[in-house]
Formats: sequence, structure tokens, C-alpha cells
Amino acid sequence: MNTLSQLQHKQNQFSRFLGPKPIPIKHVGISPKATKLHRGVRQQHWGKWGAEIRLPKNKTRLWPGTFDTAEEGALTNDKAAYKLGGKFAMLNFSDLRHRWREGDE
Repeated sequence: MNTLSQLQHKQNQFSRFLGPKPIPIKHVGISPKATKLHRGVRQQHWGKWGAEIRLPKNKTRLWPGTFDTAEEGALTNDKAAYKLGGKFAMLNFSDLRHRWREGDE
């Protein structure tokens, strides 16, 4: 039994030198370090962009959806934030604030 465990130990020592070396997986189309482009929009690990609004008073999150581009997510996030916060909402595209009225789609 002792010789079997010694043989396994030697095998484990040499397998790291003789075995195949790990190759890191490349993520196509996703930068290794995602940069924050817009408020409330983040890139999912599969490449799509998700928008979310956090409501700290309720300790909840609203999920307006998942989008192909960060700009689409930011625009939808702005519309939802404007509905919730009105003229005091912090928006990504504040120059578009005049297009929305409280209660309008």
C-alpha cells in the first residue's frame, strides 16, 4: 500500500510538468476590463447591455431590459428614471429631458 501511495505522489509531481498547459479562454467582442459608459447600464458577460435602476429606499432594483448597445440601455434607463424621479432625476442624456413629460411614454 505504501508503494502505491508513493507512486501516485510521484505521478502527481511529474504530471504538472508533462501534462498539457492551460490555455486562457478568449472572450470575443468583450474588453477584458469593461468601462462604465452610462449611469445604470452595464455589460453582461455574454455581450449584451443591461439597464437597471436602484431604489435605495425600497432596497429594490428595477430592470428596464437588456439591449444590444449601451446607448439603447441608457435611453431606456433615462425614460424610466424620469418617470420615477420627474425633473429631479439624474439622467445620462439630460438634453433629452424636454422630450418627456411626467406620465408620457
